[in-house]
Amino acid sequence: MRSTSSPRYELGALGWGIGLVGALTAGCPSMSTLQTVRTVPQNATRFALGLEAVGVASDDVSGALPQFEIGVRHGLGENVDIGGKIYLLGAEFGAKYQFLRGNLDGSLAPAISYFSFTSESGGTKSSASVIYLHLPLLLGLNVSEGFTFGLGPK
Repeated sequence: MRSTSSPRYELGALGWGIGLVGALTAGCPSMSTLQTVRTVPQNATRFALGLEAVGVASDDVSGALPQFEIGVRHGLGENVDIGGKIYLLGAEFGAKYQFLRGNLDGSLAPAISYFSFTSESGGTKSSASVIYLHLPLLLGLNVSEGFTFGLGPK
């Protein structure tokens, strides 16, 4: 049974400021982590869908396209899961280790991503393919049993 005297959390100006700075300074081809801070329970599988916009700007072409993402994660143990996602320009595969669980959750989510694109303008064709590694630190403040404020810049 849950105690009625549990502590309450309020996000002050500092909390909102940190979140805004993190959101504005993080970046990669797929901006979303498309996952929670907590690991998926052992032997359970979760699916996720995401929608974002991808913008391109150069001397020859500029514009934005919607980007759809679909992801899946599977729990391997109490504090470990694996997963992947595909999106308009590429794909990602990674794992997650949750090192902190309570009112504040913390996890590391190492992953490898691949993206590729081709552009053609004025008879000139350009293309690029990139493989990159990233290690986001995911933090979550569990405000209530059903709501977590999460931060996970990549």
